[in-house]
Amino acid sequence: MTSEATIELWNRLERPFDPAGAVEALTGLHRTAARQFVGAGLATSREADHLLDHMHEIVRSLAVATTSNPTRTEGDIRGPVLWSETLAARAASPGAGNVFICASPMRAYDTDENHVLVHALAAIRDAAKAADPTGHSHGGDDVIRRARYNGTRAIRALDHRTLASVHHRRPTARAMQKARAGSRARNYRAAVAVIERGADPVDPSAVMERCDEPTRRHHELFLAVAARVGGQTIRVVDGTLRAGPLRLVPVHRAESGMPAGIVLGGLGVEVPDGDAFDVVATAERAVQQYRGNIAS
Repeated sequence: MTSEATIELWNRLERPFDPAGAVEALTGLHRTAARQFVGAGLATSREADHLLDHMHEIVRSLAVATTSNPTRTEGDIRGPVLWSETLAARAASPGAGNVFICASPMRAYDTDENHVLVHALAAIRDAAKAADPTGHSHGGDDVIRRARYNGTRAIRALDHRTLASVHHRRPTARAMQKARAGSRARNYRAAVAVIERGADPVDPSAVMERCDEPTRRHHELFLAVAARVGGQTIRVVDGTLRAGPLRLVPVHRAESGMPAGIVLGGLGVEVPDGDAFDVVATAERAVQQYRGNIAS
């Protein structure tokens, strides 16, 4: 069951969570490598490809608001006249009796739906940067090259003249709802999908592939012990996993009083090698020892 245990453990992590911290805890990768792994996952995802592939159509159907901009004209009225501004302009310039300040209508792209689109594109750009921090990683890694390519496409999309005026900020719940179910939801469906994928960007089978057999055994034993100590909620905390008194600590996160591996109430739980591994018996022995220490 060792392979399935890794996937089960990933799926049971409490959401929302830090994906890079979860990868760090399960695989033992250092923080930078975990961020690279997660960034590559989002930047090369099916959702990212779909959004970037359809940007030409999307920018032609953006949600637009109408706003007014004070415009100075001479002898020409373009929209409602702002009389206080007009009189002030005439008073300031002798001979400007034919000057008008008008509230000229103009198209504004700084809308809720476009906040969602810009945030999705920025997420791909940032994920690509995390996947390739130097911007010119060497080697034959097709995933990194794809991430870098999609990052470049996201930057170009963000530079489009229609999106240049859209503020870059995390979209509100209202904005997400409008993009998901509003009158132009079809145009923003791909952006919503990228943001949703960004909350959980890594396929658990990819995490499993980064784990060797001893690490997968740790995952199986961790789940077995958690089931016996009431640790049904498994959280990601600072690159470790926590379930009640139970911890899973990568080697590089070990410190005084918190050894690497599975730790139950401050006591390390050894994972037997080879055919000697009996997950049920090992879990029960660890729990008995833990309860005995509490009782004493």
